Amino acid sequence: EHPPVLSINTGYSIAPPPPVTKEIHMKLRPTFGRIERTRFHGSFGVFDRVFRSHFEHRLRRVLKDHQIKLIHTIPLTYDIVPVTRVADQLKIPYFLNIQDDIVCSAFGSHVLMGQKVAALSKAWRNAKGVFVISDEIGQEYSRRYGAREYQIVTDGRTSVAEAPKSRPDRSLRVYFMGIFHNSYRANLRALLDALKIIRNQHPDWDISVTSRSHSIYCPLEPDDIPVKVLPFAPDESVVDEDMLAADLLYQPMPFEEYAANFGRFSMSTKMVTYLGSGLPI
Repeated sequence: EHPPVLSINTGYSIAPPPPVTKEIHMKLRPTFGRIERTRFHGSFGVFDRVFRSHFEHRLRRVLKDHQIKLIHTIPLTYDIVPVTRVADQLKIPYFLNIQDDIVCSAFGSHVLMGQKVAALSKAWRNAKGVFVISDEIGQEYSRRYGAREYQIVTDGRTSVAEAPKSRPDRSLRVYFMGIFHNSYRANLRALLDALKIIRNQHPDWDISVTSRSHSIYCPLEPDDIPVKVLPFAPDESVVDEDMLAADLLYQPMPFEEYAANFGRFSMSTKMVTYLGSGLPI
């Protein structure tokens, strides 16, 4: 039997917790509304340092009150600094789950990047265990921060469609699932504009977009094709059911130079689900 689990969500938005897990929402710092979704987001990182000691105090109290014996953390944002500091102070062992390169992830632009990298480097060497999304990033981190053993763990489906799924004629229902990052906004706008062209060419087609992402950072125009935004789904079966009503799976990928290491070392976990679905991407 698995021991009790407490989830501590340090993100700025509140998503539904897993149905069998208790969750506490503990933001590292106050947020600044819509401006957080602009190119100025990285500049607000200076407030992470301002509120760090307060966050560490709250985190210590929660870990002690719940008698936490082990920590499993995903180092993407500045919270790798206070989380590992508190873990070391309380002598709580921790595991790292490396999903993206910290210096080029969607959360990578940060005025205190040096502190993030230093904390990750120390955590990489001292963690009780390490899980990585790919062998490539495991090898790269071993080169950067010190050679060590790691295990490759990739989220996604456990079965693969035997053949491509047949889709109805005159139907173009586009589906996206996962976190919708601010950097996807221009790409989504281009997609919506392209779908309007297709609608004009084929007015009898069923064309729509469904995004199971809790929110999208893209203003919609009055003449856009229908866009439905659904909350995150804690159960993979919900996503599988969504896909029964989809014709095309949408996956924005960054190809700019700043994101080169994303393609080199990481794999979007939603891509695993997409690849096994039998639907075109």
